[in-house]
Amino acid sequence: TTSLLVNYLLLLTSDTILGLMMNFVAFDFLMDIDNIAFHLALEGYLTDSIEYMAKAATKLTLPKKSYAKRHCCRYLDSMFLIVVYLLVVACWILVTMNQLRGN
Repeated sequence: TTSLLVNYLLLLTSDTILGLMMNFVAFDFLMDIDNIAFHLALEGYLTDSIEYMAKAATKLTLPKKSYAKRHCCRYLDSMFLIVVYLLVVACWILVTMNQLRGN
């Protein structure tokens, strides 16, 4: 969710197409660098203790939803997604209307 917000803010604040593309390339590089470091650790290119922790991290699982049995909270994640989507669309409409007015 944070990466979507950052991408959206980069889209709004860029003045030129070249600046927009450079921001996206830099952001993509920053998002990928942690994956590269994780795979280097997993293959043992870093210390043995880091390799052990990386292998342990691959075996972790997330617990199931504890609120799935309660009827009122069953669709909470879907409702949150819809609310966030509507907020993004509202912000987009606001920015577009301001641009059309020349603000």
